[in-house]
Amino acid sequence: MKTSNIIKFSIYHLLICLIFAAFYPVSAQEKEYDIKKTYYPSGKLKTEGAYHYDKREGTYREYYESGQLWKLWYFHDDKEDGTSQWYLENGRLTMEWNYSNGKLEGPSKWYYETGEVWAEPNYINNIQEGITKTYYKSGNVMGLWNYHNGILNGLSRTFFDGGSVEVEKYYVDGKLEGPSRTYFENGKVALEANYKNDKLEGTSKLFYIDGSVKVIDTYENGQIIKRVRYGIDNKFAKVEESFKDYYDDGILKSEISFKDGKKNGPEKNYYNSGYIKTDFNYVNGNPEGVCKTYHDSGYVKTVTPYESGLKKGTAYEYDSLGREIAETNYYKDVIQGIAKTFYPDGSLKSETNFSDGKPEGKARGFYQNGKLAYEEDYRNGVTDGVKTWYFPNGEVSQYAYYRNGQIDGAYVSYYQNGFVKSEARYENGKLLSERVYDEKGRALKN
Repeated sequence: MKTSNIIKFSIYHLLICLIFAAFYPVSAQEKEYDIKKTYYPSGKLKTEGAYHYDKREGTYREYYESGQLWKLWYFHDDKEDGTSQWYLENGRLTMEWNYSNGKLEGPSKWYYETGEVWAEPNYINNIQEGITKTYYKSGNVMGLWNYHNGILNGLSRTFFDGGSVEVEKYYVDGKLEGPSRTYFENGKVALEANYKNDKLEGTSKLFYIDGSVKVIDTYENGQIIKRVRYGIDNKFAKVEESFKDYYDDGILKSEISFKDGKKNGPEKNYYNSGYIKTDFNYVNGNPEGVCKTYHDSGYVKTVTPYESGLKKGTAYEYDSLGREIAETNYYKDVIQGIAKTFYPDGSLKSETNFSDGKPEGKARGFYQNGKLAYEEDYRNGVTDGVKTWYFPNGEVSQYAYYRNGQIDGAYVSYYQNGFVKSEARYENGKLLSERVYDEKGRALKN
């Protein structure tokens, strides 16, 4: 009887162990893998995906709030891996990306809203590289764009839907450089231009469809300086040296005139609001006479006299409300004499003497009530000697000795009651010693 019970107990124990062993791996696996979901505030499903130890693993989906699939990803060890697909809310595929270890790798595809392939960019190590193709809806190639390190480099072409070349341009590090050609659909050249550092430079030619020259433009640093027009019979028509440029919305941007390749006559630039921005006059490429700049409010900003391209005479500066804030004298483009600044009410704020473009001699600053705020001496453009600051009541607030622009010697400051606030000594701008006092003149511990 005992033997029978022992056998039954052993069998029962064995069954329990087998059942536990069978279910335990499933339980552990359930802990290792989990499906996680997020939701919009409305309660609609936003994302769902498989996680392995809190890292995305396998399929991961993102949804529009309407419930339509937006993005379909594949992950390995929480990094994108494989093909990712993005969809419009109407269900049409809009992009396909290929990933490897979390980085874009190989060809991708972008689609028109109607479903046709629009572009095929190529990636190496997450950077656009090589030829990117663009397509017409017909399936014909629209463009071949040459990329290196994610930037346009070398020759890129666009094509007519029929297959013939439309435009050829050369790039260096994303900027247009060198010759550029635009073609008629019959293969003949419509436009020849040259670029330097992304700006038109030198001669550009526009052609009639029969190949004869229509217009020859001359550019300098992106600015057209001369235009020669020809008739359909290739006979000379006229020379244009006055030009207008416009903002994208049609508002006048600039008016400029040239003669023999140099600015000549008035040049005006405008804000997009229509207010004038600058009003200069040029003679043989140089500013001449009184030239003005303006705030975008319409008020004058600066008034500067020029002679043969150099500032000469008194220049004035104004704030955005038209109040004078500065007055500076020039001779041959160099500041000379007394330069002044002003408060908005017109009272003097500062005056500094200049010699050959550098502060020289006495300089003073003033409070708005006219009382002296500071005074200092300059030598060869730097403070040299005693600089003194004043309280609004006229009493000294501090003074310091300078040599070659650096504090050198005593530096003393005061409270408004007249007691010394601090006494310091410097050498070549470096603090050597200092004592500090309270408002009753008692020394404080340093």
